[in-house]
Amino acid sequence: MSTIKINIVSSSEEIYSGEATMVYATGTLGELGIAPGHTPLLTGLAAGPVRVQEQELANKDASLDYAKASAQLAEAVARLKTIQKLRKNQ
Repeated sequence: MSTIKINIVSSSEEIYSGEATMVYATGTLGELGIAPGHTPLLTGLAAGPVRVQEQELANKDASLDYAKASAQLAEAVARLKTIQKLRKNQ
């Protein structure tokens, strides 16, 4: 099966780097699915989850630190909620 190389980063560090068979993200016009061989695309991304379909994620012994990734995700969600509240109050 074909794969694509992906890097998921936060504003301060790399969260994940590896191979994927499919990547899903929230675009400004809706959800996007990117597969190997996808036509080049330039689009804005909205705040939201990024899902990676990958063998390594199914493997609990993978080098990905699930606790760290979960903590970073929770922190990002909290920041986004704060930004949304600030924008509503302006």
